[in-house]
Amino acid sequence: MRKQIKILVALIVFAICVFAVAFGFILQNKKDEKMILHLGFNEGSGTVVSDLSGHLEDATVHDRLQPLQWRSKGVDGGSLLFDGDSTYIQYDKEECMIEGETFCVSVWFAPRAFEWDDPQAKSKGTQALTAIISQYNADKTAGILLGYQRFGQLCFEVGATDGWHTLWSKEDLKRDCWNHVAAVFDGKSGEMRLYLNGDCVGETEVEKAASIVPAKQKAFLIGRNSNAQRLAAGELNMFSGLIDDLMICADVMEDAQMLAGILAERYGVKVQLITYVGSVIGAHSGPGTLALFFLGTQR
Repeated sequence: MRKQIKILVALIVFAICVFAVAFGFILQNKKDEKMILHLGFNEGSGTVVSDLSGHLEDATVHDRLQPLQWRSKGVDGGSLLFDGDSTYIQYDKEECMIEGETFCVSVWFAPRAFEWDDPQAKSKGTQALTAIISQYNADKTAGILLGYQRFGQLCFEVGATDGWHTLWSKEDLKRDCWNHVAAVFDGKSGEMRLYLNGDCVGETEVEKAASIVPAKQKAFLIGRNSNAQRLAAGELNMFSGLIDDLMICADVMEDAQMLAGILAERYGVKVQLITYVGSVIGAHSGPGTLALFFLGTQR
């Protein structure tokens, strides 16, 4: 009995780990115009980062301290340390502008500090997020912001044609270790979703056919808030920690599609998606067989 329980736990852990990286591997292999940006942070030296999708020019990493704090170990290859004070990456608005009905971001990061914020800010809607990616103008209900507040509570905000949407996570980030975060805006199906380490930790409805309004006067920032608060000579709301494997795509995929893609790509496993599920759902496993079920329309 104990052996069966151990096997079951191992299968569950395997499924969670696979799904946690599914966003990244699926987006990485989308070779069409839907891919906006892919940063691997494997440069190891220098002051620029290269877009692996080939769509954007090399970007300068801004940092008062030189040389940059590259790390040889990350989730996949190397990573880059952001100091929480001066390190950020910027793409001008002419280069990168987030807009449209669908949007998806996948990123690994390991925060080493959480900034203080007003304990009542969330309930009042005045939160000042530490930004992972940012290109927004809340006053004009435009753009996107992915970040976190005090104690590591994750938040995804979008300015869309049907208004300003704020989606909070039900679970907090962990400090000093790698977290995989994915955020989805899907105007076609009318929903926003937030994932942390493979689990859906937040979802909300938006108006069907809603689309992200472009924040036309704002640059696209990584590690810095578009509307950062200032303290003396410095800025707050800047990310402190490691970032690796950031991918942004103007498309979305269902959970089952993403998992099927990663299994096929990484392990050569042919996966059959079932688009109809009857009143009785069961699972069986045999030699070399693993059945996984999701809450979406595909299994």
